[in-house]
Amino acid sequence: MHYAGFVGLLAAGVGGVVAGECTWTRLDVGGASPRRGHGMAYDSARGVTVLFGGYHNNPGGYYGDTWEWDGARWSLRATTGPTARDGHAMV
Repeated sequence: MHYAGFVGLLAAGVGGVVAGECTWTRLDVGGASPRRGHGMAYDSARGVTVLFGGYHNNPGGYYGDTWEWDGARWSLRATTGPTARDGHAMV
């Protein structure tokens, strides 16, 4: 997803899904500001997806915030940590 947080996440049904049989649902749940170049990884121990950083063209600037998606909502977890950046990877 190019702009995480802008429309929330798009969710597809899982389990036995065959190509072409998915139904996508738009979830407008707020959260992180629109951005590109962010890093995102799934934390299987806690069952959350973690998003960090990214860049926004308007007004222009890098993000250094950390958000988590629990399957229903976004939560801001930190505004301090690594320097703001985009184009990075997470695992």
